[in-house]
Amino acid sequence: MPAPEVYFFNGASAAVALGTTTISNNLVGDQVVDNTAGTPPFTTPTTTVYTKGIFVAGATNVQVTKQHTENILSYVGTAMNAIELSSAITNST
Repeated sequence: MPAPEVYFFNGASAAVALGTTTISNNLVGDQVVDNTAGTPPFTTPTTTVYTKGIFVAGATNVQVTKQHTENILSYVGTAMNAIELSSAITNST
């Protein structure tokens, strides 16, 4: 199984990525070990994703499809999102 990943695209304006930004067919966070009942700090699994699995800001057209997210955790006081489409996006699906 490929290593779980985090995708973070942070542009200041929609003009940063004028074409289509595509994030597709990914495994985000540990897909095998369930650590949702763990206690902080989360040292296992080592592939735990903290607070955000996919974050996009600053793009003209964004397509996020076919994502499988597991074990996105946090021990800090912030919002947790599997997929977050933030500011400066003019079109998204």
